Amino acid sequence: MTIAVVTVLCLTLILVGGALAQQTAVPTPTIDPSKLPLVKVLATGGTIVNLGTRQNFSGMSGKDLIDSIPDIAQYARVDVEQVVNLPSSKLTPDVWLGIAKRVNEIFSKEQAVAGVVVTHGTDTMEETAYFLNLTVKSDKPVIVTGAQIQKKHADSDGTRNLVSAVRLAANPAARGKGAMIVFNERQILGSRFTSKTNTMRVDGFGGGEMGMLGVIDEDGVWFYNIPTRKHTAASEFDISRMDKLPEVGVVYSYAGAGGGEIEGLAKQGCQGDRFSRDRSGRHQSGKHRGG
Repeated sequence: MTIAVVTVLCLTLILVGGALAQQTAVPTPTIDPSKLPLVKVLATGGTIVNLGTRQNFSGMSGKDLIDSIPDIAQYARVDVEQVVNLPSSKLTPDVWLGIAKRVNEIFSKEQAVAGVVVTHGTDTMEETAYFLNLTVKSDKPVIVTGAQIQKKHADSDGTRNLVSAVRLAANPAARGKGAMIVFNERQILGSRFTSKTNTMRVDGFGGGEMGMLGVIDEDGVWFYNIPTRKHTAASEFDISRMDKLPEVGVVYSYAGAGGGEIEGLAKQGCQGDRFSRDRSGRHQSGKHRGG
């Protein structure tokens, strides 16, 4: 090969390389944060922020959690409030009531808010989500999410779950679907039928035949089913004048069981319906202060 040919080839490669460099140097369009939906995050603690051990909870704040996941800024403007910072095994019905009232206050006073995300421990996540499904008085979405793997670990599932939850809360398609759980990285689960199915795996929640509503993937939010039972804005439950939830005891029964547990709960002041059987085996119900 002559020197002239080699020179031409080198110049060609330089020119082509320069052209490719110019093509790849086109700046990526920036996102105007002011035009993104506003999502409120109510932080309550849980594994998603746990920096300690399962036995000794040490949770980072909700704001620190959001700040540690810069990808969220692509999808929404996020405002964080710390409700409590506890493992969910320690969250009482009083906390449920406080969360529900705060969500209702946000939706009634802050019209710009597209949706609310509640970060939560997984031990009682479905209980809180279902309570919100019955007591929130808005058709705007409430999304509950958390993690199975602690935040201190690099492979924590909380990051993906939280990003997906914020994306869902910010999406107009989520309106009118009630309170939902986002878990298993991308699954949208209806709170009425969802329960924790595994304590060890990252796919720890399932909705059975009726609870799986849709998915969140790279292209968007996709609903394949919708809840048809009354919920949120259409629910008959009203907590606006309640400062404390009535206490209702739960008693597991079995063949040959007596009524001592129920009577004990009644003496403690529990409120609820007692069901008993008459001699024919038919259920008889009577209103009384029992579990």
